Amino acid sequence: MKSDLRRLVELLFRDNETNSGIGRKLGKHRDTVGRMRAKLGLPGLTEQQCQEMSDDELSSVFGPTRRKNVGISVPDFDALILELRKPAKNRDHLFKEYVQQVESDPASKLRPMKRAKFYQELRNRHKSRGLEYRHIHQPGACMQFDFTGKKPFYIDKNGQKCSTELAVSILPYSNLIFAVALHSQNLRDTVTAFVKTLGYFQAIPRDAVFDNFKAAVTTPRRGRKPAVINRHFRAMLDHYSIFPDPARVFEARDKGSVENAVKIIEADFIGAERFLGCSSLKELNTRLLAVVNQLNDRPMPTYQNRSRREIYTADERPHMRPLPAMRYEYGEWQEEVTVPLHYYIRVGATEYSVPHRSVGSKVNIKVTSQTVEVYSAGILIAVHAIADETKRRVTSPEHLPDNHLAMTGDDHESVLERARRLGNIVLEFVEKHLEIHSNGKAARDMCRQFERKIRHYGNSIFFDAVREAIDRDQITAKAVYSLLERPRPLIGDDDTDAAPLPSGNVRGPRYYDEGED
Repeated sequence: MKSDLRRLVELLFRDNETNSGIGRKLGKHRDTVGRMRAKLGLPGLTEQQCQEMSDDELSSVFGPTRRKNVGISVPDFDALILELRKPAKNRDHLFKEYVQQVESDPASKLRPMKRAKFYQELRNRHKSRGLEYRHIHQPGACMQFDFTGKKPFYIDKNGQKCSTELAVSILPYSNLIFAVALHSQNLRDTVTAFVKTLGYFQAIPRDAVFDNFKAAVTTPRRGRKPAVINRHFRAMLDHYSIFPDPARVFEARDKGSVENAVKIIEADFIGAERFLGCSSLKELNTRLLAVVNQLNDRPMPTYQNRSRREIYTADERPHMRPLPAMRYEYGEWQEEVTVPLHYYIRVGATEYSVPHRSVGSKVNIKVTSQTVEVYSAGILIAVHAIADETKRRVTSPEHLPDNHLAMTGDDHESVLERARRLGNIVLEFVEKHLEIHSNGKAARDMCRQFERKIRHYGNSIFFDAVREAIDRDQITAKAVYSLLERPRPLIGDDDTDAAPLPSGNVRGPRYYDEGED
């Protein structure tokens, strides 16, 4: 999961991204963004260098952050003007509601503006309203996403009616549309819809504009206060380097293109009742995809009879980024986990190793259906395949320090490699031992004892004992040690009838007789 600082750096390296636009997406003032852009340019860092840096290293580039000044909360005057058109609404009512809303937020340090200033700004904004600006979308700039109000359904094999959610996406420049049916609007299904949408486009836009549904937005955008994005949903956007730009509350014009696309899908698919007769969600999506493809391939007279797909392929896709090599997979997150001294983090009943250098630091853990991923300071430091419930510990050798690595080697390949260095007959004995007992630790300890025995008895005697143990089919270390400890004949024991060798040190039987005085 990326930090706000890393997201800011990515935006600063974008082409044609203004300070005001970055500030609106990240909830910062344009002057603050300008100062940080200047600090980033002083060291002359490249985008690749910044991606390889940790969050702490990026913080050192920008230096200490300035304390925010307590200011005035500016209301959304455009929304207030629309409220004035409603019956029983006047400026006094709007001002009281505005003050109550500002003072009821304990986390905000902003204060409401004075009544006279409020009336003046409301009056000036009302006078300035007249001509409307027609927004011109840039190719690949954003993708808009929304759910339809009408919901298709299917009849399952048990005859039960199953209602579905319909997610619609559009690229406003080319008007290329995609739609997918889901079981619900929960976080997992919404992330799945985004991933399938990008898979259909086969490219990545810069920003994503969407409504304030709960799976994506925890706290909606209010005035200059940015929206709070669900951290799990944002992890998916960070994987594709897409910046969220949620619409304002009750402001459909912020996502006008997808609102029009929703009407088209509701008319061509739901209104035409093309979902009738479906018996599963997969079958419903198959019919929906056929309608979407037909819609994208339909010539549009307004655009010189060019289809949405033709405009997208020729004019918009070259301006979009390619998909990453790895597709995002939904996972559960464990945040701010401290790495203990034994450098193993626990997920369920299994412990997974992380680099020993990260001991004492905070890491974020993502658990998917296939992998366990560990992130430190925004950088992926460890990946493990999910182990079954019977395995209590999963270790990567590169995560261990040298002295701990020297004590490992219980796996069969390491044991056999150690036996091979001792000799072919020892390798044969160890292979048979592993086939019978399947105990890597016992085989490793046995090889260590064999090394001592070879130094004591020598290669010839030790290899003969091992070969005899194999011939007797006694594949145990105890059998080898017994064969080594049995009495062995000394040199010359077979020559019992041979005459003794002469020696000048022989005294004779009369040497000790007492002599006469």
